[in-house]
Amino acid sequence: MSEPIPDHGVCFGCGEQNPSGLAVRFYLEEDRSIGASFTPQLAHQGAPGIAHGGVVFSILDKAMGKAVHAAGQPGLTTHVSIRYRRPARLEEELTISGSIEHIDDSGTVHARASARRPDGSVVAETIGEFRPAPGVLG
Repeated sequence: MSEPIPDHGVCFGCGEQNPSGLAVRFYLEEDRSIGASFTPQLAHQGAPGIAHGGVVFSILDKAMGKAVHAAGQPGLTTHVSIRYRRPARLEEELTISGSIEHIDDSGTVHARASARRPDGSVVAETIGEFRPAPGVLG
């Protein structure tokens, strides 16, 4: 069963107290991956009828960060690669998933995330690296 993950107050990606933010609600899945859903609105538009790629990127970065934090390795993003496969349409719900791939010898956490349309087709995929941030993140 999914377990809600608390938001970070005014965080742009998940904060419910940020009136300009995305307020995505993330969940910890039984397999320790992260899940969420997000439906882009007109305020998220880039090209007509399509969500701005930066909005999609922000959500996927946050999904990876939540996975890193849930694994007990809170850290900050140091590198992300994203592949956009098809447009994220406005008013069409995206299913978001994020997970940890591995932790290397230097302590860098490698993670991945994806956004999918209702038919399961991939909108975008990311792989990222996160460095531990003791004292910065709890």
